[in-house]
Amino acid sequence: MYFAYTEAAEQALRNLRSTANFQWFLIPLLAFCFYVYFVEVERKNWNVIMAGLAFWGLEWFLEICNAL
Repeated sequence: MYFAYTEAAEQALRNLRSTANFQWFLIPLLAFCFYVYFVEVERKNWNVIMAGLAFWGLEWFLEICNAL
């Protein structure tokens, strides 16, 4: 099946698939977050872990409400 895309749609797909727009600082930042969580799990500091997950869950909830 062949889909005919408009020029704007093709440009949007090219931009979406381009790695030039990727923000590479996110990789070490994500690695640092995993490191902190694993250290806290090793120390069995569950309060800090639950606080981080609660903050993350609240962000998800607020973003969903914002989208609605």
